[in-house]
Amino acid sequence: SGTNGSAPGSGAGGPGAGSGAGGEGAGDGDGGSDPELVGGRIKSSDTPAALRQAPLAVTTSSLVSIDADGRVTDCRPHARSGSAVLDVLTCQLIRERFRFRPARDANGQPVPGRIIYEHDWEVGGGFDAPPGQDEGDGPP
Repeated sequence: SGTNGSAPGSGAGGPGAGSGAGGEGAGDGDGGSDPELVGGRIKSSDTPAALRQAPLAVTTSSLVSIDADGRVTDCRPHARSGSAVLDVLTCQLIRERFRFRPARDANGQPVPGRIIYEHDWEVGGGFDAPPGQDEGDGPP
């Protein structure tokens, strides 16, 4: 399963009012909204076969750029998960499958934005979903 709720994003209302060493601060910006996932998911069955042989619990963190139409324009690992294979695969699947409601500026107009998306890869050792079910993110 993945998590994507109150993850920090930018572009929706511009940089926030907060502290940061040359980057964007944490804050409310100027009244816009962040991109929101509306379609696409990563499933347990997407785990490479070579990684399914032992229990695995890894959380990947990806910086996802979304255009004003809600399409992913770029994705790159945001923080290393300990599995370079899963870091790269997560972004590949996000680019191929995900669709977002675009960020909005203070006037409600769609604008490009970015979010940090986290996905939990869990297989083996009691992590798998019951037969017939598949874990994933987003709407079915």
